Amino acid sequence: KETVRGTVDGSPEIFWLRLMAQNHMDKVEYLNSSSSMGTIVENNSAEIDKLSGEGGFEAEIDADSIGLLLYSLFGAVDTAIVEAGLAFLHTFDLQETAEKPTLSYWVNEPTQAKVFDFAGLAGLNFNFERGKILDVEIPLMSHDSAASASTPSFGTVPLFRPKDFKFYIAADIAGLDGASETPLKSMSLEFNPNLEADDVLGNQRHQNLLSKVFGVDAGISLL
Repeated sequence: KETVRGTVDGSPEIFWLRLMAQNHMDKVEYLNSSSSMGTIVENNSAEIDKLSGEGGFEAEIDADSIGLLLYSLFGAVDTAIVEAGLAFLHTFDLQETAEKPTLSYWVNEPTQAKVFDFAGLAGLNFNFERGKILDVEIPLMSHDSAASASTPSFGTVPLFRPKDFKFYIAADIAGLDGASETPLKSMSLEFNPNLEADDVLGNQRHQNLLSKVFGVDAGISLL
């Protein structure tokens, strides 16, 4: 989590993800010059217009990192202690603001180690089904990367299994405690914050990431 949007914290709390796919990478957009310079070449030069990071990743859902992703998506979280040191209740709330919390995204690869700052979730897509560890797909938008060494440490963070997911329906949040479980065969859940980069003159990187209309799509399968 970035305390200051667009700034990598000096001593951040890092959550390492068990990746299934990683396709977040640097992107460069060019401006082609088509002026006549005594040549028959259509574009005689190119200038860099924009530097950014685009793509995202897919990962298995664990008990630590998913909370950070939900916090960045919604903007606010309230945490209550259920059992000291063991169990907590996290309630995520959608902030009525275009500026959601941003993240720094580290990538460790055999040939390089780097960090993408000012990263925002362009979506959060869950797929709940039997026969596998539950996973999530996260499209990201960010600044371009900078070299940054980091040491992965996965520890023993619990992963979410099919038996850990249960589905309840109630008229309001307070009614969920007394609701009966609805057995599902599978479920998809997609959040779309309609994230947009705020590009301005005088800078090759976006100066802000803005969430617009917030949308949710869900699908369920049951007998």
